[in-house]
Amino acid sequence: MISLPLKNFYFFGNFFLGVSIFLFAVMIYFAADSLRFIQNSVEAEGVIADYTVKNESDSEGRSVKNYYPLIEYIDISGVTHRFMSETVMNFEVDVFIKGRESGFTNPVYPMPKVKVRYLIASPGEARAARSFADLWGIVIAYVILSVIFALVGGTLLWLHKKNKK
Repeated sequence: MISLPLKNFYFFGNFFLGVSIFLFAVMIYFAADSLRFIQNSVEAEGVIADYTVKNESDSEGRSVKNYYPLIEYIDISGVTHRFMSETVMNFEVDVFIKGRESGFTNPVYPMPKVKVRYLIASPGEARAARSFADLWGIVIAYVILSVIFALVGGTLLWLHKKNKK
């Protein structure tokens, strides 16, 4: 059986708790930003105008192609805006590619519509808003990470205290 010094449990427990607090603070920042964005924005319907392809790695390290669309929408004043989505939209872009190849005349592949939100005061600042995850995904990721780090840190400190007796 491997015996680890108790000071390692204490050090790493505090380290993990510190990282957890940092991640929680970052989560609060992103949550406030998302909330501010949602409160000061309106919803509009956009269409995919173009796309970019990025070769990225999946969870198993394999190379995959992800499609990021260039979305075009019209604000409440009638001005057309475009923005590059930070959200992967492989299905929508696939429909766009097949539709563009058919000249958007095939009813199976219509021009893909995308729900967007843009700031009223600055209509050029927009985000894809197809789902809850599009607006709150980064916040959820930081919550999960901070909880994991807090559990690991708490467990290490508990082991340190238990073995100290």
